[in-house]
Amino acid sequence: ETYDTLENTENELKDIENNIDIVIFGSGDIGKLVSLYMLYSEKSVVAYADNNEILWGKELNQIPILKPERAVCLYPKAIYIVANETYFCDMRNQLLQISIDENNIIICNDYNFFLKHILIKKLKDRG
Repeated sequence: ETYDTLENTENELKDIENNIDIVIFGSGDIGKLVSLYMLYSEKSVVAYADNNEILWGKELNQIPILKPERAVCLYPKAIYIVANETYFCDMRNQLLQISIDENNIIICNDYNFFLKHILIKKLKDRG
């Protein structure tokens, strides 16, 4: 993972328009960080998508966790942020197979990047 793609990811996230629905695919640690990052960026996360069926129907910080196919049904035009360090390729392919446009998929597979950005933002806000 090169620095260049991380910078690219950051720009893609910044370029999401404020009125666009965002679905975070992956409700693990990176997903939670991405959600915080979006909150600080004042962008609206409408749902998490997750392949773990135990989580379907539950909520994380008032955001519902849905089966990926269900999320795509409800939010076909959303931006899908794939938040996983290990399975991001498979998850991206899964979204493509259930007809999400490649341009609407952003890969976020670097936990430290988000941790750093969120902490920096929080510290700046306090200062």
